Amino acid sequence: MTGDEDVSPGWAAVALAEVDQSTAAVREHSGWVRRALIAYGMASLVFFPAGGLVHGFWAVVIGVIWGVFLVSVVFYALPQRVLVRGFRRVYLRATLWWTALWLAGTAIGHLLFADRVAYWVPAGVVVALPMFAAAARSR
Repeated sequence: MTGDEDVSPGWAAVALAEVDQSTAAVREHSGWVRRALIAYGMASLVFFPAGGLVHGFWAVVIGVIWGVFLVSVVFYALPQRVLVRGFRRVYLRATLWWTALWLAGTAIGHLLFADRVAYWVPAGVVVALPMFAAAARSR
């Protein structure tokens, strides 16, 4: 097809139907992204406070469980082939903010609020927010 030819209404309708079908397929098969981000946020709600409140043997157990969770998310994501448009940028921003909040919250918590549930639980909510926001954007 050259630029000089007219596009028939039938051809345009077929092309639009294919675009709609592709869009629906991407929407259907990219739901894993939202589920993974929500799982990451939920895990942060648990593991961030636990990291500041648990000591000794149980801290090691929590660390191992956190590591198993992270590896399981990686293995869940590896076989997935479909990503929503702009996901990489959203994910990288969320991960950057999540990491900064986790590191700052951990440093502040251990220096100023050691073993205080009143700090670690709300801070865990704050740390989880970037992942929940990214999940909301990936709809």
